[in-house]
Amino acid sequence: MRGKKGSHVGVVLSFVIFIAFLIFIFTVLQPKLNLTGEDKQSIADYLRVELLNNFTSNLTTVFINVTSSNNPNQACIKLIDLIYNVSIIPKIIVQNETNANLSARVVGNDLDINRDNLDNRFFKVYSSAYFNDITNTQDFSNCKELYLDSDYSVNLKETEAFVFENLINSTIQSYKSDYPSLKTAFNIPSDSEFGIIFKNADGVINQPNFNVTQNSNVYSDDVPILYVGKDGNIKSGSLQILVW
Repeated sequence: MRGKKGSHVGVVLSFVIFIAFLIFIFTVLQPKLNLTGEDKQSIADYLRVELLNNFTSNLTTVFINVTSSNNPNQACIKLIDLIYNVSIIPKIIVQNETNANLSARVVGNDLDINRDNLDNRFFKVYSSAYFNDITNTQDFSNCKELYLDSDYSVNLKETEAFVFENLINSTIQSYKSDYPSLKTAFNIPSDSEFGIIFKNADGVINQPNFNVTQNSNVYSDDVPILYVGKDGNIKSGSLQILVW
């Protein structure tokens, strides 16, 4: 009788120990399970900051005014030593007072502008290291030389930080060509993946191909942005950053 009772007590004790072990395992693992989602969201938040920093650079704007008394009859004008005088990068976009882009080129320190109207005397010159090189086939012969102070004035020069479309597209191209290196550069944990989707002002979407593993929880961060387009204009778009 005593043997049966001892055996019964042993079974109950074993069961209690087993339940206690399960509770212990659940208690230990639960914080980790709960933190997984928080960790992924933290990575998405971190990526938002890092990507925006990576997409941001300076845009310098110079406002030029040709004096009315020296406004030439030629459509083409040459602003002598402008690049040197205002200390800008010779990757430029030129617009008139109505924000229309004008054909222009940089020759040494001079800036040649082909005006679409002889009454155009006010120009905005945008400069950035991330503008495309100027390529045009227009005729810049017989440009009238204009000199600072006597023929034209610099009314204002300002530099601001902006997100650039070219930098966004360059990063997405890096994702497409060498995702592992980009993932390493952004210090993404080995057990996490990420994706980028850029929607520009015209609704055109640029995104790499990425495969979200089945049953993965995807954490998304949608970021509205103002960016400098390829044409130099400030535009509205959006970034979507995904982490899984």
